[in-house]
Amino acid sequence: MTRWFAAAALLAIVWIAYLPGNMGCSDSMWSIPTAVSLVDEHNPDLDEHLPSLRARGFVFTQRLRGHFFTIYPLGASIMAAPGVIALRPLAAAIRRSAPSLWRWLERVQRERGCPPLDDEPVIALHSWTEHLIASALVAATALVTFFIAARQMSISTAVVVALLFAFGTSAWSTASRSLWQHGPSMLLLALALLIQVRGGPMFWVGVLLASGYVVRPTNIIPLAVMGGWTLVSAPKKVPRFLLGAGIVGVLFVWANVRLYGLWLPPYYQPGFYTKNYFIADALAGNLISPARGLFVFSPIFVLSIVGLGMKMRARTVTWLDAAVAVTLGLHWIAIAVSNGNWWGGDSYGPRFFADLLPYLTFLALPVFTRVESAHGVRLAASAAAIGALSLVSVAIHAQGALNRATSDWNVYPVSVSIEPYRVWDWHHPQFLAGLTFKPEPVPPVDLSILACAAPPGVPGAPVIVENHGGTVVLTWQPAPGPVAVYVMDVGSGPGLRDEPQREARDVFHPQVVARRVPPGTYYVRVRGRNRCGDGPPSPEVAVTVQ
Repeated sequence: MTRWFAAAALLAIVWIAYLPGNMGCSDSMWSIPTAVSLVDEHNPDLDEHLPSLRARGFVFTQRLRGHFFTIYPLGASIMAAPGVIALRPLAAAIRRSAPSLWRWLERVQRERGCPPLDDEPVIALHSWTEHLIASALVAATALVTFFIAARQMSISTAVVVALLFAFGTSAWSTASRSLWQHGPSMLLLALALLIQVRGGPMFWVGVLLASGYVVRPTNIIPLAVMGGWTLVSAPKKVPRFLLGAGIVGVLFVWANVRLYGLWLPPYYQPGFYTKNYFIADALAGNLISPARGLFVFSPIFVLSIVGLGMKMRARTVTWLDAAVAVTLGLHWIAIAVSNGNWWGGDSYGPRFFADLLPYLTFLALPVFTRVESAHGVRLAASAAAIGALSLVSVAIHAQGALNRATSDWNVYPVSVSIEPYRVWDWHHPQFLAGLTFKPEPVPPVDLSILACAAPPGVPGAPVIVENHGGTVVLTWQPAPGPVAVYVMDVGSGPGLRDEPQREARDVFHPQVVARRVPPGTYYVRVRGRNRCGDGPPSPEVAVTVQ
């Protein structure tokens, strides 16, 4: 098998295999309209797409200096622009000449959770456009991973490594599904890593890593750490690295000032994120929880620890190995500390680790190199262990890529963003959704079961039963009259209702339990409800969570 034949076959197989399955319609929904604006208007604002913005309620957009923009970084749209140019005539031709195929594409996109927009074809079916481009970017990352691996092992083993990267990780279940920041980000980091292992021009390493920061702000970590690696391992090349990174940085700042009047976009500023008060929860959850744990969803990355351990034992750790390991460690800490939404919202598995998948794969390479030279029982045992880890990893990410129920898990029976403790639910883990259980909404209370002549009376004021470690338990005296359900309104200020509403269905011993509640003061009222209507609220109580 020649290297280039293997590379071409790998790229085609991975890209085609990525095409079936789930597609997204959330954070990335304005990535394609932004790319179209870049191509047509030479600017990233969405002003020419106002009907589409209104149709989606301006969600995930911001208005700065009189123009509308996506709230997310522009880097993904910049990298998607060539794909948009290539797909526009194809999409237009399908709508014009193959109406039955167009209707099928619309139906599939709608069934996958994203109603088509009333816009030009490549935007109307933006979920398909995103999916095609994201799949190509991630397939290209698998190709780069193959070239990195092929420097240390045979072509056939390098193909295996690349396929494990492609299908045993969030590359398949997350990055290839939509044009999130993760696909473009991992491609840039992988290209930089390939140049680094080859000892190539540091100018381009600087360009690629700085471009990674333009795509996703957490990539400031690999940019900084690899700058340190350059200083230690090749100090004479530091000016070239800084020149490459500096050119991108200057262009980035210039564009931000011109577009937003800011040195950094709002998404890059600390005020965009909520503080995480449960750091230990996040540190553990991003590694071993049944909904976001890296080693749960991709147990194949146990080999990353083994590979680094092997090199440490043999005293063959290079400065690049150390830099990659440090980057991973700092990234793990950063995603836990800097974001109250550490579980990544409505996503599948360890989404926040997706950008650094090339680094995790790189650390595992010594294991595959060692297996190639093994014989007899050692070879059989190693192959069996790797095979088992690979099988579990691929099966879990196939679930995320192909089974819609894994996406529904984020919402049903209650949103994980309202009850983040669900990420630790081993009875209903996300990767088994649709197999051992079906995520479903909580059935609404049947208000007709109780006869009534009037709404319920005033319930007692909520009483704090427990308030410790982010867990709050409240109870109250039942309201007079028939009550079918109690509704709790929660606000950040007196009289407000800007926090998620909660219910208590045990009307005889009413109680609400809230877990992982961030510190702050919350204002709480309860009211009874029956088919005659809502009763008056209880006296308001302020609950201060330390």
